[in-house]
Amino acid sequence: MDWVEFAKVVAAPVSGLAGVYIGGVLQGRKDQERWEREVERENQRWQREDRARWLAEQHRLYSALMTVLQAQLSRTRWGYASDLLLGVGPDDESNAMARKEAEQLGNEADKAVEAIGILGAKAIHREAQYVSQCLVMAGVMGNARRRDDSDAYAEQVRDYFGKADDGLQKLRAMVRHELGVVDDAPADPAS
Repeated sequence: MDWVEFAKVVAAPVSGLAGVYIGGVLQGRKDQERWEREVERENQRWQREDRARWLAEQHRLYSALMTVLQAQLSRTRWGYASDLLLGVGPDDESNAMARKEAEQLGNEADKAVEAIGILGAKAIHREAQYVSQCLVMAGVMGNARRRDDSDAYAEQVRDYFGKADDGLQKLRAMVRHELGVVDDAPADPAS
């Protein structure tokens, strides 16, 4: 047998095996790339779903916070004004009911502020704490004023109510910004 024929006989199976091997390697790389793309798509889908859940939870918490703080402000202001106008004393039965209601709102506000501390932005949490403290102080000063008609207490109560109002407006703007609410969006003509 001459060398050319021998080379043909040996080269045919070797080249076939090399082709199978190279084809397998190339197919393995394609499969690996396809798998990595699929895993990346799944990760991106999970991230989108997580962001959507996170945003929905933040929206719920922020809404609850704003609702309870606004209710606490209204209740504290109404209680203070009605006590002044009606001359209700600190030991009056209706005053005890109002204090209980204010205490419940205060507890709800504390829970909402605490939840924001866990899941919300730090700046929003700090502002919510500030507003809540102003409302507590307005109530405390209002109760003190009922016992002592001093103008100093009245001025402090007005100051705390003003701080609470300003803080609520700032908090509302911060929450809207955090949730991506655009203020200059055109009004819906259908509504």
